[in-house]
Amino acid sequence: MTRYLYMAIENRVRELPSRLLIADHAARKGVTVVFGNQWLLNENLDRLPPGVVLFKGANLPQLNNMARAKSRGHATALIDEEALGICDADLLRRSISPGAEHLVDLVLTQGPWQDALMTGYGFKTRQTGNPRVDLLLDPSAYTAQADAIRADYGDFVLVNTNSAGINSAWGSQSAYRSVLANVGWMRADGTDEEMYREHIAADRLAVANVSAFIRAYSGPIVLRPHPAERADSWTRADLPENVTVVTDTDPIPWLLAAKAVVVTGCTTGVEATILGVPALDVGDSRFLQRYLASQVCWRAPDGTRAAEIVPDLNGGSADRDFFRDRWSAWINDTPAAERVAVELSALTNATPEGLP
Repeated sequence: MTRYLYMAIENRVRELPSRLLIADHAARKGVTVVFGNQWLLNENLDRLPPGVVLFKGANLPQLNNMARAKSRGHATALIDEEALGICDADLLRRSISPGAEHLVDLVLTQGPWQDALMTGYGFKTRQTGNPRVDLLLDPSAYTAQADAIRADYGDFVLVNTNSAGINSAWGSQSAYRSVLANVGWMRADGTDEEMYREHIAADRLAVANVSAFIRAYSGPIVLRPHPAERADSWTRADLPENVTVVTDTDPIPWLLAAKAVVVTGCTTGVEATILGVPALDVGDSRFLQRYLASQVCWRAPDGTRAAEIVPDLNGGSADRDFFRDRWSAWINDTPAAERVAVELSALTNATPEGLP
């Protein structure tokens, strides 16, 4: 019997490296792993032999894909990639559309906090950790890239922006708002207006703080726009000569190469902290406090103060007990990718052989 695992990739930079780790462990267990562009793979689920389809989210569009998968005999599993950087239950719930609990066979959670929430929502779960963290706990595969970046860019501060609400890759704020409605983040009855206003205000504050930091800090800066942002807003901006903008890059080698990392709520602040790279979360708003970076990074009230703090930031590693007890980015010495592969391999045994 051939057992299949299908992994759809939307964002190559964010998703592919950790999915390759899962694939390696799954293949060792005799599972045939198929990768594909998210849209192409989901559109062709009815042409593929039944297997397990691993989803990276459970918003409204994904629910349609899950329903298509289930109708064709596939089992479904979920690793919610948005959960890694969130510490607010309401924000996490917005990424999960009602009815998903009836379409997902198994949710692979990153630890007790998320696991308790998902169980409460009616999902069947297993605590596995997130394989993206495996790459951070052993970043040796990125050392050569980090060394090359450091040789080219010097002793730089990495600024990761995160302001798609006002600098949207979809082209306009109204288009971005439509995206939020289409994925189920905003409800049609208008009850989410306050949250939306908080979100937009936080993004405006973030851009102001990044701009203030750039003006105040005289050392080398590398700025990486968020993938959901319109990158040319930064590449075409009149930036100081000490600022270089890089796009469409894997964050890990850049995090490793940096002397410090500046974020405004971005998950890369959490990733830097796990790597042991000093990370500074800038800004003070209620919305940004919903993100894990506000809990685990050094803090600065604004961009000008951040420029004063950065030279004195200490390194050190993340507080393992904090992560384990609260969000469990890791659980034990077994890699998360191996734990995920064990659960997915068992799930493939529940799918029928061959086409129905």
